[in-house]
Amino acid sequence: YIKGINQEISAPDKLDYDSELNIVGEVIQELSVAKIKNRCSPLTINEAHKIIHSISAQYGIKQGLYNYLLDEHIISKDFGGLSNDIVEITYERLQDYYSACHIIDTVTNLQSAFNEGGEYDFLFTNQRQNFLTAGVIEALSIILPEKKGVELYEVVPCMDSFTIAYSFVD
Repeated sequence: YIKGINQEISAPDKLDYDSELNIVGEVIQELSVAKIKNRCSPLTINEAHKIIHSISAQYGIKQGLYNYLLDEHIISKDFGGLSNDIVEITYERLQDYYSACHIIDTVTNLQSAFNEGGEYDFLFTNQRQNFLTAGVIEALSIILPEKKGVELYEVVPCMDSFTIAYSFVD
């Protein structure tokens, strides 16, 4: 899917860049990282523009990437009727996957990061935020054993079985 969108918008009559570059995937990754660093709060349009513009500039794309991503439904404004001031990745599970991969790939001590006071403690300690973080918890539950050979409950001692189960309920 991402490769197809990337192929489409890289055409000479659109943004005209090498289709072998995975610019769409890079944008999704960077927006996901920004959101997880923002404690799963939606990004403002301004924040999203800065990230997308930075990637555009890196590859010599002068303008238009943001609008093409909107047109191709990779990102959306006013997601879920919340506000016209936010931007979300349209496919939430894709964003959750990228967020979980970022955490797993960049954090050296997961137990410390997930415990109270750790960088990602909000994923497990704030019961009111469960609906925002459930998808990331689900993705972590699947990806962590594959990449690190440990189960999520082994590195998050404060997590109860309800939190794990809730993350898999749609």
